[in-house]
Amino acid sequence: MKFDWETFDPKAEKSTHDALPAGEYVAVITDSKMKPNRAGTGEYLELSFQVAEGVHQGRFIWTRLNLVHENEQAVRIARGELAAVCKAVGVLRPSDSSELHDKPLKIVVRPARDEPGRSEIKSFRPLKAAPLSETVPPAAAQPVESPKPAAASVPPWKRKAS
Repeated sequence: MKFDWETFDPKAEKSTHDALPAGEYVAVITDSKMKPNRAGTGEYLELSFQVAEGVHQGRFIWTRLNLVHENEQAVRIARGELAAVCKAVGVLRPSDSSELHDKPLKIVVRPARDEPGRSEIKSFRPLKAAPLSETVPPAAAQPVESPKPAAASVPPWKRKAS
């Protein structure tokens, strides 16, 4: 095997393994697995996120959601985070975590509090803001008249004033 040491830049290689800088990223979930925790007292769902745009495109970050655990607060927090992920990708009732894969969302990343040199996902957000109809409670929504068939086929800027 021949290797040219002069063309190898170890600093460039290391940068792909450094903590992802704090900020907001467009990402997709590429993998998900239920795994037993170290203590053997529960299980967590590990979600692998890949940055989909920008300078850090291709970088990965992971999060673990303690969905089965003896600590009820840990389970509540994990379920809340999973609900945020589901809402962000638009899959509100997944029967399997694979249904969350390859759907873009925004993740907000910050330095990990407990482990220097590592980053963590602080929050999950939809890529686009929810339409007004989803943000207004159904009781407050007003009925909307259906457009007349002729007017519907003509763009507003080409319609004649009545």
